[in-house]
Order: sequence, then structure tokens, then C-alpha cells
Amino acid sequence: MARRIGTRVNGWYPAGDIVGRSGHFFYDVAAEGDAYISVNSPFQVDATVLVRVSTRALGRTSQYFRSQFSTRWAQGRVFTTSNPLVLEERFTNFVTFLHFCHEGDVVRLSSRVDLKQVGLLCDKYLFVGRLPSWCFESLNARLPKNPPLFGFTAMLPVTTTAVQSLVPNTLLEILQISYLLNLCGIFAKASRAIMWSVTYGEIEKLGPLDVAGISDYAENFRREALRLRRDLVSRLPTVFYPDHHGEGPLGCGKCASATQDQRWHREVITKNINWLREDRRGEPFLQIGSLFGSYVKDMYDLPKRQQGNNTNHLNIDCGRFRVRHLDVTPPETIWQLYQAIGGLCLPCVKSGHFKFQTSCDLHDVDLCFH
Repeated sequence: MARRIGTRVNGWYPAGDIVGRSGHFFYDVAAEGDAYISVNSPFQVDATVLVRVSTRALGRTSQYFRSQFSTRWAQGRVFTTSNPLVLEERFTNFVTFLHFCHEGDVVRLSSRVDLKQVGLLCDKYLFVGRLPSWCFESLNARLPKNPPLFGFTAMLPVTTTAVQSLVPNTLLEILQISYLLNLCGIFAKASRAIMWSVTYGEIEKLGPLDVAGISDYAENFRREALRLRRDLVSRLPTVFYPDHHGEGPLGCGKCASATQDQRWHREVITKNINWLREDRRGEPFLQIGSLFGSYVKDMYDLPKRQQGNNTNHLNIDCGRFRVRHLDVTPPETIWQLYQAIGGLCLPCVKSGHFKFQTSCDLHDVDLCFH
């Protein structure tokens, strides 16, 4: 006669459904399953639980189990209660993973579900099935709603709660989980938020992310942070124009030929206190969001320092430029810069290619998820 070993509680608690009979502990992932897997008991040291599963379901959603079952079947053997497949895994996380493999709706969102540990199991056992929709939704809910504005604290108020939601370890954990669960959209969004709001020093202090298979993340992050500091300048708004001076109807040819990048560097960037700090140190140590937020703030303050905007009687010297046509707000400018970062393509990262981009033609992925 079977007797319940654990106590049922609200939420996800599979140990509450373990039953004991004939001197063994049992748990059913598939009530009509045809194989048993032995895992560690959540109640007793050195005890195990026999978990009943469907070989058809596991073979369809896990490349590892597909190989295991096909090999045993070829030898004419099956995994029974007396000859189970023995795996040294923790009960709750592994049973949660097995339910994912059976693609049912048994597992609900709960604080007891450790998605990172379940993700490690998905990675270890080569999961290729369909995840519950709440996996994406729960991770997406943990991401900051307006991450670009947090780098603009000099002009916009930021609450303590909002700042705390951007702590590096939280964002990196979301990045790791989405990597393990193959959630491309969450991975792209998390990578963009990290690039915008986390410093290289903070990445280094947190240590390697090799546990999730993302090797050399810190060094790759540093390389991309340097590149984006250069490339994002071209995405700053076209607002600098020279005063008319020089001979001819077009004015000074030298000023007219200067690119907007050069004009931004001339009037704002090389005079910006944050840029000067990084230039003196010789390495990127600030958040990209804070750096570019300070560029935009300086640009909006520039007219006050350039003798006003009346160009009929006030001229700026050759090689100097005025701000005109401010038809976008500072938050809109910051948001456009943030979107221009794009994100990391998960399939590319798994194949060893680490680059932020707005889309990936190779995998047909849009990396500007909102």
C-alpha cells in the first residue's frame, strides 16, 4: 500500500507528491511512463527516489536521453524499478527539468523553482523541447522597464528601487539563465542592459561566467565597450552647424566638410569631464549609459555657453559649431542611443562570435527587442 511521504503545500513542491511503497520512494512525472530514473531523495541522505518517466517524451525533448534510451533498447534492456537509470541529481530541480521535458503544464511559476539550476540541467542534458511561457515572462519582468534612462541621472530623477533593479549580478544572472534556456529575446535584452548600465570593473569583480558556458565574457565585454564608445558617436543627433563665415555662398569649406562625429568631438566629447577621466586613465571604466548621457546633457547645455543663438551679430570662430534644430527631447535621444546598441545574438555567442548588433542576418534575428 502506498503512503505519502511529504506534505503538500501551495505552489510548486514536488516532494509533497512522493509516495512510499515496497521499501522504495516513488514519484510520477508520467503516470503511464515506461521507465524509471533514480535520483537523490530530498528527505534522507543516501536514499533515492524512483521517478517514473516516458521514454518517448524524453527522447523527443532531450538529446541525452534519446541516446541513452536508444542504446539500452538496442541491447534489449529497459529501465525498471529494479534496474533504473541512476543519476546523481537533486530531486526538486531535476524533477522540474523532467516535467519541462514532458512539455506539460504541471510546473507553475513559483519562488521554489530555481530557473538557473534547471537551466544548467537543460544545458547538461541537451534539452530541445518547448519551455513553459512563464519562463520568458518571469525573466522579462525582472529586467528594468526603462534601462536607458538610468544612465541619465543627471537630468532625470531615479528612485532607489529602480537603481537596485539594475544591480550587475541580477542582470548577469538573467543573462546566464536565458543562455542556458535558449531564450534569444531575453538574452539580447539582458546583454544590452548590461552593456549600458554595468562597468567593465563590475564584470571583472563578479568573476567568469564559464559556469553558464559563456567563456571570456569580461574580455569580450571590454572589447565591445571600447568599440561602442566609438561607433555610438555616429548615432548622436545631427545638431551641430557652423556659423556662416568665409567667402562664397556656402561659407567656410573647412567647417562645411567636418562630419557630425567631428563636430561632436570638437564641441562636446573632448571637453566632457567623463571622457577626460577615461582618457587620462587610458581604459573604459564608466557605464556607457552614464558616459553618453553626460554627452547629451552637455550638448543641451552648450547654447548657454556659446553666447546665445543669435547668429546675426555673434559669430563663432572657424572650426566651432553651434547647436541648432533641437527637435527631440533628451530622453528620446538617450533611447535612440540605447536601441542602437542592439544586443548579442545567442546562437552567435554559442558559436564563439561575440558582437553587439541590431540584427543578425545569419540567424534572422532582430536584436532590438523592447
